[in-house]
Order: sequence, then C-alpha cells, then structure tokens
Amino acid sequence: MMEQAQGTSAGWGTVGDRKLAAGHVRSTGARQTIDNPFLTFDDARIEPDIGRTELEEYVWQFALLASLKDRYELLRFGARLARDKHEAMSRYADELTDPEKRLLETEKNKETGFWKQSKFFRATILTASLAGMIQGWTQSTNNGTLYGIPDEFNLCHGGDDCASSDMWTLAMLSAIPLFSAGLFGTLIADPLQENFLGRRGSVMLSCVITIASTIGASVTHSVGQLAACRAINGIALGAKASIVPIYSAELSPEHIRGAILANWQLADAAGIFFGFLANLIIVTYVSDSSKAWRVLTNTVLIPTIPLLVMIYLMPESPRYLMKHGSYRKALESFEQVQTTSLLASRDFMYVHAQLDFESNPYSYHIGVTGYFKRLVQLWVNKRCRRALLSASVSMISQQMTGVNTIAFLGTIVWEKSIISDTSPNQANSARDAAIIGVAFGAANYIFGLPAYWLSDKVGRSIMLALGLPNMAWSMLVFAFLFKIPNDSSIRIPMLSIFAIVFVAIYAPTAGTSPFSISAEVFPMVSREAGMAVSVAVNLLGASILVFIFPYAMDSIGMTGAFSIFAGLNLVAFVLVYLFVPETRMRTLEELQYTFDLPTRWHVVYRMSHVREHIRDNWWRYVTRQHVEPPIPFYEWARVTYQETKDVN
Repeated sequence: MMEQAQGTSAGWGTVGDRKLAAGHVRSTGARQTIDNPFLTFDDARIEPDIGRTELEEYVWQFALLASLKDRYELLRFGARLARDKHEAMSRYADELTDPEKRLLETEKNKETGFWKQSKFFRATILTASLAGMIQGWTQSTNNGTLYGIPDEFNLCHGGDDCASSDMWTLAMLSAIPLFSAGLFGTLIADPLQENFLGRRGSVMLSCVITIASTIGASVTHSVGQLAACRAINGIALGAKASIVPIYSAELSPEHIRGAILANWQLADAAGIFFGFLANLIIVTYVSDSSKAWRVLTNTVLIPTIPLLVMIYLMPESPRYLMKHGSYRKALESFEQVQTTSLLASRDFMYVHAQLDFESNPYSYHIGVTGYFKRLVQLWVNKRCRRALLSASVSMISQQMTGVNTIAFLGTIVWEKSIISDTSPNQANSARDAAIIGVAFGAANYIFGLPAYWLSDKVGRSIMLALGLPNMAWSMLVFAFLFKIPNDSSIRIPMLSIFAIVFVAIYAPTAGTSPFSISAEVFPMVSREAGMAVSVAVNLLGASILVFIFPYAMDSIGMTGAFSIFAGLNLVAFVLVYLFVPETRMRTLEELQYTFDLPTRWHVVYRMSHVREHIRDNWWRYVTRQHVEPPIPFYEWARVTYQETKDVN
C-alpha cells in the first residue's frame, strides 16, 4: 500500500509553490466550510483506484510533500479526530486508549483548564507573562522617575511659575518610549520574526535591547541622552507587545484562549504594581532624588533577565513553523504543548486544513508574501480590513478611557494634589504619591483577575462594551472631586477611592480585552502585520495622550482634563458596540468566517437583533435570571443571508 501511494498524483491545493491539496476536484457550497474543512472529505467509502478514502488520500499527499511519511498513521487518526471532533469517542472507540477517551471527554466538557495543559504549555505561558510584566514595570518606573528627573535636569513640572518648555520636555520624556514603540518597535516586529529570528528569537533580542537601553538611561547626564535611551527602549517594548500576544494565542486551545490572552494585560498590571512598589521602597530609603530615579530605572532588569534566559527554552509557535514549511518541527512543537501526540496530530492537521481552505487566500506560505505586501493587504483585502477595523477600535478605546493619565503621569497628578492639600514637603508628597500608586497598581491587578474567567464566559467584545459606559460615569465623578477645596480632609481619600473604582471597572474590561481581540482577529498569513499595526495604534494613542495631558492639566485644570475622558469613554462605547464582533469560543482559523462578512451586517446585527434582545431581557439580566444569549453574529448572518437569497 505504501508503494502504491507513492505513485499517486499530488495535485492538491497549494502551500507556496508546493501542491498539498487533493487530486480530486473539491465540491463547493455546503460541503466546503471553514468551520471544519475535513467535512469536505468522505471517510467512509474507499476509492477503488487508490485504496484509500478521500480523507486518507488528503492526509497521505500532505504527509508525502511535508516529509512526514513516517507519521502518516498518527496524522490520519489526527485528521479523523479533527473531522468528527467530539463524536470521535464513539466513532473510534476501539482505536482509543482509556486515557485518551478520558482526555477527549474532559476536553468536550471544557474541563481542560490551564493547569491541566502540558507542562511545556504552562511554562511557556508563564514565561510569556514576564514580557507583559516588563511593559507595566517600565510604565510605572518611568512614572516614578518624574519625581527625581526634574531636580536632576533643573526642570519645573507644574505651577504658574513654570516655563512651558520645561513642561513640554517632561511630557516628551514620558511620551517618547511610547512614540518609538508605536512608530518603530511594532513595525519592525513583523520582518524581525518572519524573516530572521522567529517568535522566540525576536523576544530574546528585544530583551537584550531592553537591558542595554535601561542601563544606559540610568547613567545619562542630559535630557538628550535620556530621551535617546528611552526611545531605544520603546522599540523593544513595541516589539514585545506585537509578538508575545500572538505567540500566546497561537499556542492556546480555543476554549481557554481568552484567559491566556487576558494574561498579557494582567501581567502588565502586575508589572505596574511591582514598579510602583519599587518606587515606594526607593523613595522611602533613598533620600537623594538624583540617585533614586536611576536606581528605580534599573529595577526593570528584574523581570527582563529571567525572560531572556527562559524564552530560549520554550517551544516555537507551531503555526509560525507551519507558515515557514517546517512541518516536522511544527508537529513536534504541537506535541510539546499538547498533552498527547494524538491531540497534537489533531491540532496539527486541523490548522493545516483550515489554512488550506481559507476563502480567497492570497498565500499560505509566508515566503510568497513579503512584509510590505502583507501591510498593503491589511487595507486591500476586505477580510483583513474588517479585522484591522475591529482591532484598531478596541485598541484605541483603551486609550480613550484615560487610564494611562494615571499609569504614566500619576506621580505628577497625585504629587500636585497632595502638595496643594496638606504637605508642602516634596519628599513626603512623593512618598504619599508612591503609596497611592501602589494601591492603584494593586487594584489594577486584583480586579483584573476575573478576566481569566469572564473573557471566555462572557466574551471579549461584550466585556469591553460593558466596561466603557461605567468608566464614563466613574471618570466624571473622579474629575469633579478635584473641585473639593484644597484644605478639605476628604479630598485625597475621595480622589483615591474613585481612582480605584475606575480602575476596578477598567481592569477586567478595557484592560484585558483589546490585546486579546487584536491577537485573534487576523488571518494567519497577516497576523504579525495586523497585530503590529494594532499595537501601533494603541501605543501612538498613548504617546499623544501622555504628551498633551500635562499641558491640558495646567491649561483647563484637573476637572476639565479628566471630564474630556468621561466623554471619550461614551464615544468608545459606540465604536466598540458597532464595529467589534465577538470572538470567544472560536478557533483562530474559524474566525475567518466571521470577518468574511461585511461590517455593515455587524452594525445591523447589533442595532437590530442584539438591541431587541437587550430590550426584551434587560430585567432578567438585572435580576440574574437565566437568559438564552443572542444568536452569534455568524449564525445570524447565515440565516439572514439565506433568507435574502430566497427572497431574491
């Protein structure tokens, strides 16, 4: 049978210039579905001319051309499991071992959570969390250095006597890491990982850049030198923010992918907390402000060095390897992150078939499509353009909340409030501001923890939409609390309480959803470019915010500046509700179908079906009664589209 198979025609689909699809003509329409491409193939009737079923022939031709003949039996059974999914236990009961049956049963019931995944998967995700921690740690330490840098470089940072040039210089120092991250770091991430180093190697290089630029920043003696080091550091931050969420998404099973992607922002929140904690410790024990900010800058090395070492030991993304034609390595990587070789072969074949069947693919193999062509495809290809709109809206909505005015500029905000309130002593006010920063960072992390469960239970888009209007009212209250007289004993406590109320709403919603959504929505061949542009939107938005906010604070006051963000939260809610489809419980490849549908259909879906569902069931939601969720967008669209065709 092996010799007979070797003489079989290999005229099947394409992977770059290599043909990997079936020698027969595939049927279209109902048979060919992106939800499960293996349903296209018959696995019951043996073709007399080849001695195999259609499904077996598809797998055999793929095994031949991918140099995996020795793994054919494993791949064949993996394809069968992918074809029949959870019905496989009854259909192939005689061929499954008892442990495999139990594993499939727990997977069917969604009982295979994070701690039941393989040790390599758990170790990889925990290692990737260090990258998110570096992002947050850098944010809060840059915030904390605003205490010492003005004294070091003779800059004034607030008040009527301050020169405007000093205010703009401080704003520039705060914004430049974000600006370089958004403009350069995100855009070099794609060619860096696709053409040179891969996912892991790119993260390692970004760690090296972070270490060098951090040490450099801590020994600078001029504003120009500090700005240059922070700009270089920002490039590494942007690269990690573009690479690591994709890396995590490509390794994760769909039923826990939301929780895994939420981990990026929660790790960021943990980094913010530890950065503020480091700031508090250093402000308390290092009295010389010119030394304190330099020591604080170097604390970023605490999570960076372990990440540099540990990421080398982790498996490469199997989807990345498949795009580059390294099929054997991809299968081995799946075997590392999955609990058994059988499930690894199922995922391996499922990903290959999904990619092979993507509607109107402009390439499967990354070598055929260069970086700039993939960037152009984000606007030219309708499916990519819809994904880019969804990701960009979710990313910019995070900045429209105004949270980073506190995360990046909290030292200025709190120190000015405290000095004008009770303590004219700058050292005491800096320590008090650091204490509030620690409380803010702790709340950001603790209240973000429910996202591990809610992101997959409720959904990423829904959580984001629910959070924005609630952040609007809490931000408005926070803004008007600055009207409390300076000599009032309740001013700072009330401001602190509502800052924590705001971040408690932000953390599990706008804090975690945007990066999760952006890492999911793009087709595989443009995933890196799409994520890079999405992160660039987020970081450039943050850089603009951080750059202009100190000036806005002095020009229109705290109440006016923060009130603007209350209104922007409502604008963001409308944008998210209309343009960000739900992504939960769908494989990365199955999302292809959702974004093949016109954006205007999603607007109609949210304005008609979802609006009517909320109108009819809002009281049941309020009283926590059982409510059947609205029909998912892709199912609603199928019905609506079919009815429209029938009418026409």
